[in-house]
Amino acid sequence: QISHSYEFSNTLILRAWSGPQLIDERIYYSTGGGFFQWEGMEQVEARDVRYGYHNMKSLKEVVVKHQLPLHEIILQNEMALSGSSRESLRAEMLRIMDAMDRAVKRGISTDGVLPGSIQLSRKAPVVYRRAQELVDSPDRFLIFLNAYGLAASEENAAGNIVVTAPTSGASGVIPGVLYVLRHHFKYPIDTIIDAMFACSLIGFLVKHNASISGAEAGCMGEVGTAAGMAAVLLTYCVQQDINAVEAAAEIAIEHHLGMTCDPVGGYVQIPCIERNAVGAVKAYNAYLLATSGDPGKQKISLDQVIDVVRETGRDMSKKYKETSLGGLALNLTEC
Repeated sequence: QISHSYEFSNTLILRAWSGPQLIDERIYYSTGGGFFQWEGMEQVEARDVRYGYHNMKSLKEVVVKHQLPLHEIILQNEMALSGSSRESLRAEMLRIMDAMDRAVKRGISTDGVLPGSIQLSRKAPVVYRRAQELVDSPDRFLIFLNAYGLAASEENAAGNIVVTAPTSGASGVIPGVLYVLRHHFKYPIDTIIDAMFACSLIGFLVKHNASISGAEAGCMGEVGTAAGMAAVLLTYCVQQDINAVEAAAEIAIEHHLGMTCDPVGGYVQIPCIERNAVGAVKAYNAYLLATSGDPGKQKISLDQVIDVVRETGRDMSKKYKETSLGGLALNLTEC
């Protein structure tokens, strides 16, 4: 009999019994992004960083005060936290980028059916071949972007190596956009590495001021955050203006508000895989909107929209937060 009031939908309870006597119990929570906690866990004391901030407003003050580009602030803080050198951190970021790149390449070249009872056919290679055929179509680029977003997400569903970006369920958005930057736009690799450090900021802000966990904030917290990060990735490669960065992230996350997490059959397949492709396209559109006008005139701040993610997640029914007890999961039971 469970007598606790659990903070997270994704809860694992381990109990040890000696006959009828309960001798030990530990309760674990999945908090998103591959992280977990347990009841009674000691909190690790935070280390000092070189440039402290807790939200976008305070970060912008740091940028103005020190006159440093965003990626440099993130990099120097990471050096202070980890004790690693600049060269090793940039090499590690490239390793992560290469893993994303390989996931997309595998996904667009692998046909077949994904594991699990749904028996969902892979769509990425079909969409990719279609884009290759449409040489003169204005839709060609968007079809490619959709294929790349599908590809990494399908690799995740197949149990192959992917990068949680920032979560496993949202592992197709950033790799899809990254593939476009590397293979279509052909930005210099150092420029993309800088942009990757910059976009990590968005995951940090959402995780620490709201949640990236589907069990807490639905898919709004997962794909919404990934889209915000990907929008910044695109924006930062074009321009490093902090106002444009904020606007791109805010627009992308704003238009995922209220998105539920209702995986059919408990698999990260329907609606998750297509949702990653759509998230990549939303990220691209957010980048266009943020860089086509005056981002300084954006009425809603990133901090405000992250606050809404937190409050919406709290208000959302648990059956719509990674439990497969509502939404599509309940209405597509034939899968």
